[in-house]
Amino acid sequence: MINAIFVEGLIYAIMVLGIFITFRILDFPDLTVDGSFATGGCVMAICMIKGVDLYLGLSLAIMAGVIAGVFTALLHTQLKIPNLLAGIITMTMLYSVNTRIIENKGYVSLTNYTNLVTSAKNYLKPICESIFLPVFNFIGSVFAFILNGFYSLLIMLANISDVFQDFGDYYIKPLIDSSLSMNEAYLSNSDSIALLVFFILIVLAIKILLDIFFRTDLGISLGALGSNEQMILSQGMNPNSLKILGVGISNGLVALSGALLAQFTNSASNINGQGIIIIGLASVMIGEFIIRSNRIILITLGVLIGSIIYKAIIFFGLKYGYLVGFEPNDLKLISGILIILIIMFSKLKGKKPKKVLKDMADSVYQQAVNISSIFKKDSKDADETILSLENVSKVFLEGTVNEKLVLKNINLKVNKGDFITIIGSNGAGKSTLFNTIAGTYPITSGSIKYKGKDISKMKEFKRAMFMGRIFQNPLLGTSGSMALEDNMILCRKKGMKFPKISLTKSVRDEFKEHVSRLNMGLENRLEDNVGLFSGGQRQALTLLMTAMSHPKLVLLDEHTAALDPDNSNRVMELTLKLREEYDLTMMMITHNMQHAIEYGNRLIMMDNGEIILDISGEEKKNLTIEAIMEKFKAIRKDELNDEKLLLSL
Repeated sequence: MINAIFVEGLIYAIMVLGIFITFRILDFPDLTVDGSFATGGCVMAICMIKGVDLYLGLSLAIMAGVIAGVFTALLHTQLKIPNLLAGIITMTMLYSVNTRIIENKGYVSLTNYTNLVTSAKNYLKPICESIFLPVFNFIGSVFAFILNGFYSLLIMLANISDVFQDFGDYYIKPLIDSSLSMNEAYLSNSDSIALLVFFILIVLAIKILLDIFFRTDLGISLGALGSNEQMILSQGMNPNSLKILGVGISNGLVALSGALLAQFTNSASNINGQGIIIIGLASVMIGEFIIRSNRIILITLGVLIGSIIYKAIIFFGLKYGYLVGFEPNDLKLISGILIILIIMFSKLKGKKPKKVLKDMADSVYQQAVNISSIFKKDSKDADETILSLENVSKVFLEGTVNEKLVLKNINLKVNKGDFITIIGSNGAGKSTLFNTIAGTYPITSGSIKYKGKDISKMKEFKRAMFMGRIFQNPLLGTSGSMALEDNMILCRKKGMKFPKISLTKSVRDEFKEHVSRLNMGLENRLEDNVGLFSGGQRQALTLLMTAMSHPKLVLLDEHTAALDPDNSNRVMELTLKLREEYDLTMMMITHNMQHAIEYGNRLIMMDNGEIILDISGEEKKNLTIEAIMEKFKAIRKDELNDEKLLLSL
């Protein structure tokens, strides 16, 4: 039973941790694991057969799993194949690869070969005996002493009734004998206990490493990727690179589990991983059902416990399942029923399993920021041109019958310190303009330059290094399944993160100081998940975090439109406050004509993909809504009749 439940449960727990990374952290349903689990076992087997160093063989098995995972991620990120299909393709290919690895055999026996598991068992066995035998003897003696006292009491009560004598002879006496022979019970299971200790040490080491990794900047980035990919793009990180890394790590762990199982069972097969995804998912769900937390140290503990419980359920199900009609071939049926029951119980409790990461770390590049330096302005480049668009056009579905010209020869210069408000009717091209500036859409012709450098072909995540963007939907700027302090860590400095822990008391104090300026009481809720906050609070946080990353240009895409009037006004006031304090250059799309006139130093009006008005200086200060409507009529020879714009009057 020790081997079937605990030892195998711990071996599979390594695989379950890998599946947890893809399914829960990355939100990437990856079926590669059904193939990479067998790959790990096959690579380890052939290394043992060929006499390769066992540690090198184990490393090669892990690398084979990593390569399989990276291949799946590349299919998804580079060829745009859906993640589920990409995993199926790799899994299918691995069947042939695994067969070739073990020299075109479906199964190989490893009974006559030395392996790490047997070597570790032989090494740990005498150590365990020297530690556990005295413990077992002591426990047995204590139990025997207690039971002897109880037995003596029953003998004394035998004068009252023979029932006491019979109970003592039939039930207590055998327990006393068993207690005195606990050392013999240990010796009969010494091999299993040595194996159990070995795998406990391995699994604990892997768990600790993962816990530390997911507290680093890189780890928190992986967590945010699964929760809000747009946020990763906005922070100047390449989500494709993170997916490749995460899926690679996941399948590396799965292959390690397969390699250890091959050594434990002294066999390897090219189909050893069939249905492994079900085992992994069931174990993850059991662990999440038992331990509900947003702390990574508890989440991974729950995953390990879930793996052992799953193996226990399967063990007892196969052993006693005949009582309800189950047969050994019903293993997958039992697994499926188990997953369904867990989901049902989770829904009954009104809680869904969480995929959050908590207690992660901060940026790699800074420790403590001097607050006064944040507000310092650089007058030297006050008139610098931050962004210029030259004859920019954007055509959708070019060359088809549905071709549509959305932007027409846009020419625009944005100088440092500008606050440009942009208005226009629906379909005027405002959002498309922002999407071309941010790199979401490639332009069809023309050029976009940042400080004189052509960035027309630069990817979106690279432009995000010097641009900030706040969307109409307040949920897009933050990761709701992560703590406030974790969100702030991501935004503290843009770009790719490294596996370094930097969350300290001074950093938390810095965060509190920043957040307290919002006057929303959030400075005392740094450890709360952002998903618990209101839309107005989340949009305010997005503004603050964007400002903290010191972007050269901020794009505000109707960032108050989804809020109620009160929150809309508060966010708008905060926008002006942060612009002044952080010396930000901003462009703001709005349907509120009063806001367009009241705020900013320039007003741009778009219509039918063109900029038809660009007003600044004294003319902007003296501008009225009626004047805008008259100018529009004079240019377009038509009335301005957009409902949103007119309703904002």
